[in-house]
Amino acid sequence: MKKVILVAVLFLVGVNVASAETIKIYPTDDAMAQLYDTEALTNWSSARNFLGLISKPISTELPDAPGKLALRSDKASGFYRIYRISTTFDLSALPANATITSANLHLYKSPDNNAGAVQVVVSSHSRENPALYQKQDWTIDNFGTDEFARSSLINSQYTVFSFNQSGLNYLSDTEGMATIGMLTHFDFDSQVPTGFIQAATWYSSEAAGTDKDPYLEIEYTVPGEEDEFPLYTQVISDYPSVVETTEWADDVYASGKGALGSYPCGLYVKNCGCALSSLVMSARNAGIDTSIVGDSIDPGNINSYLDSVGGYDSEGSLYWLKAQAYFGRLNSDGKIESRFVSTKQVSSDTMSAIDAALAAENKAVLGYKNGHFVWLPAKEGVDYIVRDPFWYETETANDIAVPSLVKDYNNTFDSARIITINDDPVLLTGIEAHLISQTAEMLFKNSVGQKVGYENGSVLIDLANASYGNTEVVSLDGALVPSGNKNLLVYDAGNEFTIDVVGTGFGTFSLEFLAITETGETKTFTLTGTTIPGVTTTFTFDLETGEVVEQPISYEQFLSVLNKEMVGYTDQQKAFFLKWADKIWSNMTEKTVSQAVKSIEVYQKLFVAKKIESPVIFSVTDLLKSQVK
Repeated sequence: MKKVILVAVLFLVGVNVASAETIKIYPTDDAMAQLYDTEALTNWSSARNFLGLISKPISTELPDAPGKLALRSDKASGFYRIYRISTTFDLSALPANATITSANLHLYKSPDNNAGAVQVVVSSHSRENPALYQKQDWTIDNFGTDEFARSSLINSQYTVFSFNQSGLNYLSDTEGMATIGMLTHFDFDSQVPTGFIQAATWYSSEAAGTDKDPYLEIEYTVPGEEDEFPLYTQVISDYPSVVETTEWADDVYASGKGALGSYPCGLYVKNCGCALSSLVMSARNAGIDTSIVGDSIDPGNINSYLDSVGGYDSEGSLYWLKAQAYFGRLNSDGKIESRFVSTKQVSSDTMSAIDAALAAENKAVLGYKNGHFVWLPAKEGVDYIVRDPFWYETETANDIAVPSLVKDYNNTFDSARIITINDDPVLLTGIEAHLISQTAEMLFKNSVGQKVGYENGSVLIDLANASYGNTEVVSLDGALVPSGNKNLLVYDAGNEFTIDVVGTGFGTFSLEFLAITETGETKTFTLTGTTIPGVTTTFTFDLETGEVVEQPISYEQFLSVLNKEMVGYTDQQKAFFLKWADKIWSNMTEKTVSQAVKSIEVYQKLFVAKKIESPVIFSVTDLLKSQVK
């Protein structure tokens, strides 16, 4: 048996010890077969399927070139000649739990001036008995139909054959001896040879030295000794494996919406998938590895799911409610249950909130800073353990930065998503609203008057399972500017409630609304309008009927705006316009549309005549006219 050389490289990521290793394996056996009865081989197809093959150890096969192997597909003296080769490698040195990530076959070509004459095709080969070299083992049917690699050999140097996924699968499925078959491309493709001496020759494992020996180099990973906190990356990495991360890193994120927003992260999961990957890690750590649709939980699958069920808003921000549904289950009655029952946003006194969550036994924490989410599984001393889906060699939030590998978070985060995880699934119901606007805020009010959101310049949170704040913008540029968009999340919101869009400036808004009802139905709405400072647009929701009504501006709200805009004017001026405001609203329901519009227009002309300059009042009265119409 030939020698086996192991070269090990160890990567440490926090407490998750993962080992990436390389093994170099020299052949234990080489053999070559060639045609024996030339009289039957004047037809190419007959030659490829001819049963009269002989095979012997290579040392006796090429008396003029001992220690070499030769592939051939050509025609000499009117007869086709075909040489085929198989080489056996002992894979027993690979750990039983190894995951093969790459494999490269190295062949050193002898200087016979036949460089490029043929291409060598690498596949599998089956032999009944390697010691006997039986004729039937060398028919074309005993060579695999899956191509592992292909290349022309270059004189006097190694040529590397990198195995494709089919080759990696073959090696992964093989225990013990793996027999590699090699054919010319004429033979493999059943292509008639075009000339004479179309051959490739390389040194075999019987060569005197090791400098030209063929060898198979396999890279693989093995699970770490301690895998307490799983690491899943949005980019290609060993975490959990190169093969798996390659499958999703280049998946289009949110149908490309991530590249369309005001502050775009990019087009692919590798650019925008930090929240997805962090959610996946926290779920798997909680023992959740199968999704609501039955697939394995990973960043690629959750992205596909969210994309298919409206789980992203128009700018690519995910709906946390939909993400929690992905980690849940669908009951026979159509209701959704999930162990993830709350994803609460905290943006004030963030580190204290993170500490409290990590001290609890039923919380998971996603830290957010400079447009990037990471999973924070634990705290050791003063340092926060980090599982970073992008800078994946980061161990703690206090690490010193290393370009492309390690991120320094200075042990602090701007905000966090705190996930409540139940031991058993519970009913998932609630609403989530994304306000796409730079000039507005939101306020939720339920049927008993409890509030969540913005009121009179401050944020109110009357409900335990609710949160309100800026929509987290995903970006890796490190120079993030808050979008101004808002996120409102309320669990167990009930069927009837209102959402106020509170104008803080002149502009427009788009209210993108999602609800998961108690019956498991998903309801979505997109509501648009204009924003005016001090003016509130109120939407009344009835989830049972699916009806949404926009309430017109009230007399009380109009008076509030008028009083603010008349500050600094005389009492006489204020009284004059308050009197006219009362005229506009007086008997409004009894007026025709034209009468109501005429009253509002007269009111606007009076402001001009009295030289009262207020763009807010004119905007509000224009809004009144549009509502009347």
